[in-house]
Amino acid sequence: MRTYEGLFLFEAGAAGRFDETRAEIERILQRAKAEVISIKQWAERRLAFPISRHKRGCYVLSYFRTEPEAIAGIERDAQLSEQVLRLLVRRADDVPAEVMADPPVAVEAPPSGRDRGRRGDDDRRGGRGRDRDRDRDRDRDRDRDRGRDSRRRAREESDKGAAGGCAGDGESGDRPGADSSKQGDDRG
Repeated sequence: MRTYEGLFLFEAGAAGRFDETRAEIERILQRAKAEVISIKQWAERRLAFPISRHKRGCYVLSYFRTEPEAIAGIERDAQLSEQVLRLLVRRADDVPAEVMADPPVAVEAPPSGRDRGRRGDDDRRGGRGRDRDRDRDRDRDRDRDRGRDSRRRAREESDKGAAGGCAGDGESGDRPGADSSKQGDDRG
C-alpha cells in the first residue's frame, strides 16, 4: 500500500455542509478499499476559470493509503459524482505523518482589486484586454507598413541614381539594369 494525497474540489456551498462533503469523500475512498488517514477542509477560493458554471470552489484535502491500481477507480468515481467538480491525486510518500494527521489550512486572502484577472474578463472594466490586443495589432501593422515604405523609398532612390547616368548608355529609367538593345527593338 502507498500513501496518497487527494485534493477534491467541490462547489463553494460545500463548506457550509462539510459533513455531507466528508461523507462523499469517504464513500469514494471506501469503494476503492482505501484507508482514510485524514480529511480536512482546506480553502474556499475563486477559481481561475469557471468549472461547470461555478466561479468559486471549496477545496478539501485528504490523505489515504491504498494500492496503486485503485487510483483509477477513485478518479472514475469522483468524475461520476455530481458533487465533486475536480480531483487531483498524487503520491504522498514524502509527506511527514504529523502533517497528514493535521494538514495545514490554506489562508484565504482578503478580496482585493487585483482579483479580477489579467485578461479584462471583469464586466466593469469593459473588456480592456480586447482593446489592448486590437491596439497591439494596429501598432504591429503600422510598423510593418513603415518598414515597407522605407524599403520602397530606398528602391526609388537607387532607381533614380541608376537613371541619372548618360542618356545614351542603353539603361531604361523604368527598370534598373534593363538594357533596351536586348528588348526586341523594331528599328531593323
